[in-house]
Amino acid sequence: MSQRDLTFLQRRLVDRYHAQGMSYPEVAAFAVAVRGRTSFDQNTFAQRHRLEPGVVEAAESGQLPFERLPHPYQNHMNPH
Repeated sequence: MSQRDLTFLQRRLVDRYHAQGMSYPEVAAFAVAVRGRTSFDQNTFAQRHRLEPGVVEAAESGQLPFERLPHPYQNHMNPH
């Protein structure tokens, strides 16, 4: 998947998650995209990065702000 396609997908997810009333839809879309790049399910992603599965679920359900994301996600952030 190209960066352009990934960006488009994230924007679509943000719109969907916003409509669902998530507190942090941008974070949720970002977290799903990061995990999606690995092709792991939530449990495998959590195990590989030594995270509690609940942390992955919280990130992907829009319950965490960007600054509370654990390091595996932070490593994928691109400051502009």
